[in-house]
Amino acid sequence: MLRYILVLAAHSTIKYSKKMRSKYLSLVRRLGKNRAIVAIARMIIEIIFLMLTRHEKYNDENDQLTEKKIHAMSLRAMKERHGIDLKSAVNLLREKNMVRMST
Repeated sequence: MLRYILVLAAHSTIKYSKKMRSKYLSLVRRLGKNRAIVAIARMIIEIIFLMLTRHEKYNDENDQLTEKKIHAMSLRAMKERHGIDLKSAVNLLREKNMVRMST
């Protein structure tokens, strides 16, 4: 079960971490996809062990990506809402549903 969870984590890690992705791609050339993903899973468990023994936080180079995502989300939240508000939408759906039921 632990191996399964670590392999899922490895798939996620190679998606978002440039360092782990490059390591994965170099391992794929030598070992193949399945063995490479298990090797990445092993690296993840080693990193977790070191983090726990040294009482450190995990550092990766995605700080800029996170800040960019937060900035984009805050811009979307500040935009004016066009269209109808929630109460009007619910009332409109109820009216349409009543019309369908009566016909």
